[in-house]
Amino acid sequence: GDVVVLEPFDPRDSIASGVWATLDASPLGPRLMRTLASESGWHAAVESAQLHQRPIRALVEGLTSMHRFGLGEADVARLVADPRLTDSITLEGLALHLPLVQPTTPRTGSMAMLRDSGSGIVESGTARAREVIAWSRLWTTLVATHLGARAPDTAATLWVSHLDDGELASVRAAVPDIPVRARIGTRLWHGDRGSLQARGTVLEIHRTSAPVGYRQRRPPKDGAVLVVSGGTWHGVALEAPSSVQSMRARAHAAGSGVLEASGRARSPFSLGSESLWFVEPPHVSVSMLRVPRGVVLPVIGDELNCEVRYTTTRADVTFWN
Repeated sequence: GDVVVLEPFDPRDSIASGVWATLDASPLGPRLMRTLASESGWHAAVESAQLHQRPIRALVEGLTSMHRFGLGEADVARLVADPRLTDSITLEGLALHLPLVQPTTPRTGSMAMLRDSGSGIVESGTARAREVIAWSRLWTTLVATHLGARAPDTAATLWVSHLDDGELASVRAAVPDIPVRARIGTRLWHGDRGSLQARGTVLEIHRTSAPVGYRQRRPPKDGAVLVVSGGTWHGVALEAPSSVQSMRARAHAAGSGVLEASGRARSPFSLGSESLWFVEPPHVSVSMLRVPRGVVLPVIGDELNCEVRYTTTRADVTFWN
């Protein structure tokens, strides 16, 4: 099958450029579709095609309100008009990467160019959908104008990220003659949290009043300390910065910060319905947990549920039912 590389190719990244040179010269080369989001990437792709005497398969990435990678409308128009295009690059379509939330100020460059070209303006639908529809109409106009019958069948295809099902339907209804391919890597990567359950095994149980751990923290009075498999190597307690937008979320983040500043941090492990706290920050491969007085202790070999980010988790063993 074919492989689409989503991270844009840019020859100024010398390491990636070297990898691409090796791939282009390999049998895998004709199956690869690279993403072009800069003029330097475009010109380097043309040079690679001339070197290997075969067209380079590529997606052009348009700049959206995401403002991560992408070419602006005028740049896309200029590159599609490049006379070397037909012999050097096989256009596989236009890639558009949208924000996870609706942009409050969607990019209007493509809409302005549509107005100038007489293709009409998109006035209904979500901000993300409007951006995609505007880009799609501009893109097909450019392909038809500069390539015409020489355009490959795939050239008009849209590759879009982060549109929900309703938005995809509205885009397809607005541009019924254009193939729309949804890139759902984020959905697959995050997945359905209910389909997986991380667990840590109880390895040791201590009833002691003496300080414990690397930092000699005091255990809970009349409670116990559990040593459980699962540490920083596995992704336990590794967090990405939170995207707090509501006052409640900000208050929660502030409260967690105050607790951590005082030396207390809630662990992702739970014993039955009881959420457990770390004795101290997790170690490389295990965690030491506080069990308060009155909670029925597990036995060595029992497993505790662990709520972790699956995108940063490495399990020792994976079982599939």
